[in-house]
Amino acid sequence: MDALQERLLDILLEFKRVCDENNLEYFLDCGTLLGAVRHQGFIPWDDDVDVMMPRKDYERLIELDKQGIFKEKFALQHWDKNKKHIMPFSKLEDKTTTWFSYIGDDRVPHKSGVGMDIFILDGGGGRQKSS
Repeated sequence: MDALQERLLDILLEFKRVCDENNLEYFLDCGTLLGAVRHQGFIPWDDDVDVMMPRKDYERLIELDKQGIFKEKFALQHWDKNKKHIMPFSKLEDKTTTWFSYIGDDRVPHKSGVGMDIFILDGGGGRQKSS
């Protein structure tokens, strides 16, 4: 495991701690899920962690963040907290790191910490009760 993946695992474990302590549901997604299944870890070229949360759990996570639930070195970035946060999802970052990326077709430069993306899972229906 390289240094970036070690940081990502640290972030994921902090997220898992908060979710477990507060009974929040989440799912690995995208390359993170593929890496867990196919590589029993990370895809060698993956540079972030992706999870999804049902909206009710996501909204609870935002409320818990306002109470300072995450350890000092982590920051949950989202549009309610940081008006400069331009992503349509939240991101749990390691504040001791710096990550530069470019966003969109216009290649807008963006500076953040190494982190994990937290997407909201809406809909899906679920099982229907038969009569």
